[in-house]
Amino acid sequence: MFFRKKVVTRLVALVTVISLLGDAVPCYADVDIKVSMDDISSFITVKKNLKCLKANENEVAYSTKVSKNAEYSCDFDMDNLKFCFKETILDENGKIIKQKDTYTNAIITKDGGLDACIELDGNKYRLSDFENRSSLTERGGVMSSIIKAIDLYLSVADTAEKVKAVSNYKYNRKLESKGNGVKKGYYVTDQSETKKKNKRSGNYRFGFTKFKDVGCEVAAVYNAMISLGRPERLSQTIYCFEAWSIEFASGWGKLGSNPLEISKYLKKKKVSYKKYTSFSALKKAAAKKNKCRIIMSRWNKSVTSGLHTFYVYKESKNLFKSYNWDYHWTYKRDSTLDAFNNGSGFIVGYLVWK
Repeated sequence: MFFRKKVVTRLVALVTVISLLGDAVPCYADVDIKVSMDDISSFITVKKNLKCLKANENEVAYSTKVSKNAEYSCDFDMDNLKFCFKETILDENGKIIKQKDTYTNAIITKDGGLDACIELDGNKYRLSDFENRSSLTERGGVMSSIIKAIDLYLSVADTAEKVKAVSNYKYNRKLESKGNGVKKGYYVTDQSETKKKNKRSGNYRFGFTKFKDVGCEVAAVYNAMISLGRPERLSQTIYCFEAWSIEFASGWGKLGSNPLEISKYLKKKKVSYKKYTSFSALKKAAAKKNKCRIIMSRWNKSVTSGLHTFYVYKESKNLFKSYNWDYHWTYKRDSTLDAFNNGSGFIVGYLVWK
């Protein structure tokens, strides 16, 4: 499947099954998107059992198994944020005996993820309850047809987020080219900033929402890369988080992100790191260094308000400084690492080096 200059606005995943309770060929949109960060020329490498074709102006990803009995398809309208699930049941002669289209509005979570509450056979299901696909294969019996349908929705949602990543990248690069974003090599000191020249990170798009609301993990990594002497455009860092499903693992971020997945980015960028889930262990490791770089996550003082991730640089024995440290503090300097762990609980920390 190829995405060139035009961003796709409609995706289709198609699966044909032998019967309502029969075995399906899953249409799981497990894709890698590779983008030229300068001219937005891009393509998708489709893995597993997806096939690709170009139909007029639309790109189509589908998986199929020849059958006379039933056909299910699901597509997602990127413009109107709607799923359309189509069910067609055939008799032994291939004649249509039942045909039904069900439209469902997508739910954009407060943290930019994509979700939906779908109705199947009179029952309602929240897609995010099935984000762990392994749970789908553990169910069977009369529920098997429902699970197949849910898997189809999940496949389309996953692909929609990959396409949204390309769309966001194009938008964000345009911001930068017009001087309305963050200049390459400039630290993000306040993710909600929209006015200061060369520091307008609050103007960026991220997922199905705005960077200023959910972009702290990206900002932390972006700042760390500058400190490591490997600066990149903020639009590029955002794109990598979206395309590699770091920010919204399996498509749905409950509290904005999964900081435990930052290691995925570091591995792909070949950044050396050590991960700590204990603050005392992180503090002890940092104490042994004259200088070091840290990406750190902690719960906010009210856990229900989510978490925050930020970059900390140990400049000397008794001097730590951080950018985008808090929602109301753009820059912080202190003599101990403890001063930065001031929420309601430590989550994870990374020591990073070249």
